[in-house]
Amino acid sequence: MAQLSPQLKQATPVVADRGEGVWIYDEAGNKHLDFTAGIGVTSTGHCHPKVVAAAQEQVGSLIHGQYTTIMHKPLQRLTAALGEVLPAGLDSIFFSNSGSEAAEAALRLARQATGRPNIVVFQGGFHGRTVGAASMTTSGTKFKAGFSPLMPGVVVSPSRTLPTTGTTAGTRSRPRTSRCASWTSSCRLSPTRPTRPRSSSSRCWVRRLRPRQ
Repeated sequence: MAQLSPQLKQATPVVADRGEGVWIYDEAGNKHLDFTAGIGVTSTGHCHPKVVAAAQEQVGSLIHGQYTTIMHKPLQRLTAALGEVLPAGLDSIFFSNSGSEAAEAALRLARQATGRPNIVVFQGGFHGRTVGAASMTTSGTKFKAGFSPLMPGVVVSPSRTLPTTGTTAGTRSRPRTSRCASWTSSCRLSPTRPTRPRSSSSRCWVRRLRPRQ
């Protein structure tokens, strides 16, 4: 008999029957407050009437249209809507199916744009389970065990605090620069950690991160 892979552990014993708003109902009718929102997928709540209606309408007209083959209006409307809220200069959009795919696309883009092979990640971050994403993940050894060699060029930095050089009176401390900086294509940060919900990067520390001049 087929079974789900044991590599992915279920955090709770709940077997969901339906969802409504912030609540999940199991097969016995018990109500559970859902703090995960499908890891951010159902941010409008379970079965929001407007989301349900829009999904039903779309499935009735076109289920899937791969935009490297055909174009369709919903994709064009979404792209235009995102363009209205994105920061200035961000005008090229790449849609992906998962966080791992987005992480891999960002990695590839950074390397191609800069011509630099290395990437800096921070200790404790989770970026995905595909080879490139798992190579950048440090929230647990289980995500990268058993399929070495991993992707090279990943440099891990301590998270939360930025080490600084020694200072004297009247001088301002500055982050210590890595010797591999000239070969670094990008710095990838996971401010919130889905595998450790109570752990997140401090706002003060995140604000101090700046693009390399």
